[in-house]
Amino acid sequence: MDDIGWMRVAVPELDVQRRVVAQIEEVRRNSDEAARKARNEMILLQEFRARLVADVVTGQVDVRAIAASLPDGLDQYVDLDFMLDDDVADVLGEGEE
Repeated sequence: MDDIGWMRVAVPELDVQRRVVAQIEEVRRNSDEAARKARNEMILLQEFRARLVADVVTGQVDVRAIAASLPDGLDQYVDLDFMLDDDVADVLGEGEE
């Protein structure tokens, strides 16, 4: 303290400090809420996907007409669902060992 005790530090008024803290807290709350909503939507999408796959495999949903209407060239996207599984697991913390 002897070396820096002589330094002057500009400190805003207490009400300004409180407003800054309140703004920071609001931003943090908004980002926490957005992250929570995104996690919930990813979980719902995974559940929907699992249900859809189960329905297709058991024959409850006929996808032949849908598959026939898809444009050619979608083969390049086949690996995307594997990447999505990894990304979702990482976001949800399931990818950690």
